[in-house]
Amino acid sequence: MAEEAPDCVKAVDATKGLVLVSADGSLIEPVFSSNAGGMTADPSEVWGNPVPYLKSVKSPDDDVPAAAAPASTGPASSGWVHVQLPDGRTGYVSADYLKATGDRNAAGRLYYEPTGTSVNVRPRPSTGSDSVPIGQVNPGDRLLALDTQVAAGEGGSRSASTPYSWIRGPYTADQLLKMINSSLDRPIAGPLVSLEVTGRGPSGRVTEIKANGQPLKVAYPDAFRSLFGGLPSTLFEIEHGGSYTILGAGRSSRSLSGGKLSVLSGKGPSEVSAAGLSVLSADGQTRTLQPGTGEYFFRGRGSGHGLGMSQWGARSLAESGYGFEQILQYYYSGVNLVKVD
Repeated sequence: MAEEAPDCVKAVDATKGLVLVSADGSLIEPVFSSNAGGMTADPSEVWGNPVPYLKSVKSPDDDVPAAAAPASTGPASSGWVHVQLPDGRTGYVSADYLKATGDRNAAGRLYYEPTGTSVNVRPRPSTGSDSVPIGQVNPGDRLLALDTQVAAGEGGSRSASTPYSWIRGPYTADQLLKMINSSLDRPIAGPLVSLEVTGRGPSGRVTEIKANGQPLKVAYPDAFRSLFGGLPSTLFEIEHGGSYTILGAGRSSRSLSGGKLSVLSGKGPSEVSAAGLSVLSADGQTRTLQPGTGEYFFRGRGSGHGLGMSQWGARSLAESGYGFEQILQYYYSGVNLVKVD
């Protein structure tokens, strides 16, 4: 049974009678979320309207220990790790059967090794019949981690992600079309051939999505979370296996679908297969291009609507020496603490 911690009781007693008021002296609604994913939300990204004391601010949310990952049941309860095998092939291994070696490659990616013999490597993060093992690994094999927080289970039903970083999927086009058409008044006609983010707010959260070129109409932007089966936040990207956008010189971009890429190395230009290629993204993260399966993944940050105070961010600020008054005034713009009887 949970008990009241002495420190919590002490904090409540010390702040008795203190309230937060806006510039006009009225009480504010101090909304908060678990983790803002590095940037708190603007009200326009959640409710669709402004609130004077809620602004988008940077939040130190990424200091989340692995123990904060939600518990799950079933196969691979700790999720999956996307790895590159010694022979260059890529696949997924249950995190329950891996341990970090502490070694890293030149790009800073960790090497893992199996903790058991004949550990299966699968083409998808799933133990289903459509994910027949492509091989097995054994103790001593060095596996390069391409992604360490990868969804577990079918259709994103379980995840090894933390409150800061998460992945949901894979979803087929038919699965996503069913989600969309069961929730919207105006259904999408025909098969789903494209699903893309076409609008973002001040913090980078999704405010518009188009399916087959048609905007998906929701009551307010945060409703995209429930539309797609309960996503942790709207601070996400949609990745389509086999489809990539390459940013070139002069900020020009080019969309590719499967096939090969031309790569310029010290030995000159050469063509390589796009599927399984690891690239460094604009946010400094290593990404592995998905094979041309036609499946979709949602990759995002944060947990909750993101408005107001972030609990994980507040923890980080407190550990950096911020007092509770500073933390509240950091997350709520132009407010004052007032003592009332």
